[in-house]
Amino acid sequence: MNDVPSAEAHDSHGSSKIYVIVFAILCACTAASWLIDELHIDSTRLLIVTVLAIASLKASFVMLYFMHLKFEKNWKYALLLPTTILAIGLPLTLLPDIGMQYYRNVNPQAMTTVEEATSETADIANTTEEENETAPEQ
Repeated sequence: MNDVPSAEAHDSHGSSKIYVIVFAILCACTAASWLIDELHIDSTRLLIVTVLAIASLKASFVMLYFMHLKFEKNWKYALLLPTTILAIGLPLTLLPDIGMQYYRNVNPQAMTTVEEATSETADIANTTEEENETAPEQ
């Protein structure tokens, strides 16, 4: 009638061998992403998709094994659903403003200031040259 669970029954999270294997997989994925970046692929989209796919694979391994989600019950999906909705909804919400460059990248206030400063500098230089030309020689 021992109500305290034994150490063997409680340790269902796998052995250290599994963690070493997952660590090796993560190292291989990191090396693969570095190698793909070093290949200097001309297609930027292909490069981005490939590196993000490898990063997603790495994140999956970290979540499943190091955060112990593989060993949890199915209630973890109920917790993951709101996060997934926010992760998809936020970029879609910002897409018109940032992703499609709704706003111009030009700052009209800064341009006006630069133009005024340039014209004032030119006026000062012209005035100085005129004064030098009209000054009597000694």
